[in-house]
Amino acid sequence: MDIPEKNATDNHSADGLQEQPHQLDEKNRKLKQHLHASYERGNRLADQLSSLRAAVDMPELYFDNQWRIRGYSIHFPGITRTIVDSKDRATHLSEFLREGDFAKIEDYLTRVNSLKELPYEDGGPWELVYSGPNADERIGRHWVPNITSGQWNWRLLERDGRLTFFHTAHTDDDDECYLMTEGEFGDAETDIKIEYKVRTPDDAQKIRDLSVVLSGGSGNEAILPDSLGYTACTANDNSMARIQRETASTITVSERLELDTDYEITVERTGGRISRQIRHVESGKQLETLVYIDSKAIYDRQNHVGFHTFSGEAEFFDIRIYTRKSRFSIDQFRIPFNVEAGIRDPLVADKIYKLRLGMYSVRGTRLNSLIFDDITQNKSDHLALERSRQQLRSLSRYLQSVREQERARIAREIHDELGQILTAIKLDLSWIGLKLLPQQNAVSKKTTSMAETIDGAIRTVQKITGDLRPGLLDDLGLEAAIEWQADKFTEQTGISCDLHIAADDLEVSRDLATNLFRILQETLTNITRHAKASRVWVSFKQHNGCLILSVRDNGIGLPKEKVNHHESFGLMGIRERVIDCGGEVHYRSQPNKGTDVSVVVPLGSTYED
Repeated sequence: MDIPEKNATDNHSADGLQEQPHQLDEKNRKLKQHLHASYERGNRLADQLSSLRAAVDMPELYFDNQWRIRGYSIHFPGITRTIVDSKDRATHLSEFLREGDFAKIEDYLTRVNSLKELPYEDGGPWELVYSGPNADERIGRHWVPNITSGQWNWRLLERDGRLTFFHTAHTDDDDECYLMTEGEFGDAETDIKIEYKVRTPDDAQKIRDLSVVLSGGSGNEAILPDSLGYTACTANDNSMARIQRETASTITVSERLELDTDYEITVERTGGRISRQIRHVESGKQLETLVYIDSKAIYDRQNHVGFHTFSGEAEFFDIRIYTRKSRFSIDQFRIPFNVEAGIRDPLVADKIYKLRLGMYSVRGTRLNSLIFDDITQNKSDHLALERSRQQLRSLSRYLQSVREQERARIAREIHDELGQILTAIKLDLSWIGLKLLPQQNAVSKKTTSMAETIDGAIRTVQKITGDLRPGLLDDLGLEAAIEWQADKFTEQTGISCDLHIAADDLEVSRDLATNLFRILQETLTNITRHAKASRVWVSFKQHNGCLILSVRDNGIGLPKEKVNHHESFGLMGIRERVIDCGGEVHYRSQPNKGTDVSVVVPLGSTYED
């Protein structure tokens, strides 16, 4: 393999004591030029960020680590003039926000800080899953370079008797270059550790960035693979190190690396904690450890690993990747910042702002920022929509109640009026039959036929009244009505129905009993129409102050898209009835393995007016 040779005329030492004065002056001049260029790039980025925020009209406040106001964006004086005085007096945020609103931020910070106390050092043994680079690996196959400049700048070379991933410097363009693994390592429930070595260039101008990417995107798919995960940087312009998440710096420290020197780096993600350790290989000296705990837990997307440099010279070797099953759940590290607040200014007292928090650590000092997103109109619209929903729900509840009352009235009138008439007609036919002479055989047959027709009409009346409002529900209670409905379902469909009731002597309100009974009816109707089931299990029990109604079948299953579909009126009706009862409904389904519908409602719940 071709090996770039070290400059034979370079006779400087690590501390520069052997260099001549004119050489030092030239190096200082180049260093100043480089720092000035970096400063100009930083200013340009800051201007772009400020312009972007101005374009989207997102006012922002800046604070020190004691939450005293130290600055504001150009939009803030347009919101409230008090910000000018607040900044001049370094007012504490609690005095600027509406009373009690800063406590919401403190509560969030308390929850985030509690993550620091988790036992990160108590994990299990690590398993080595990669060691390299290896001669049989191929860049472009096993390791994927991210191409931004149209050419690969990564090569697998043999240098000083070892294989290394070498990146050729192209400092005139400042393009970002990544080398990512083709495969992924672990998932959100997997801790990962990367140990590797880097050799710094022999020219300070060529040190741009020496970074490892964790939980990154694919080099084949992502323009910036680290925008999906984390970057642990060893050196940026040989002046700082950082850990960043989704391309935004989260913790930064000053760091000066020696030229043409080997360093050993260990980057570890345990749960939501990212740490980076660096050791000078020859002297064994440890540099400052970087530690960042993420309260947003973004590492459940992709899990590629890789290396990154800002167009500088980079050399990575002796790479070892370890994984282990994490003892931490990803949910522990998902603490949303969901704070709404107001400002202590009578002119904007009616305004509501959604706050967005930025937290940074620079050279050990924590800095904070808050973006104020005016959601007053959205909040008003949301409240109006919620009131409309409540009104519609109240109307639906009222219509259901009226419908049940009307059903009960019609069922009662059909049973009492039409039933009595049919019974009277049957009695009259019986009387006529008794008066017939033996020779009136034809008339006798006719009266018998008419009596059978009347019996059929009486059965029809009983079916109609039962469908409208089963008398068992009012007379014998909910358990008896459920048992009657299960028997009727089997009789009408031929589908076997196993019934289990463990809720004896319940005192259930009429409204709750009606709702649960109608939910059972609708669920069995859906099974009849769509499930293609051969067996159904119905369970009704009391547990921990709640009533639990469960209906399970062995049919084709319920597609997820049907659960919340706007035309799934039966499921929608079930949800509304459950909400009216203050309960919850859960659907569990697998293709060709059936569906389980579980309704849980507090015992004693009634309609709320």
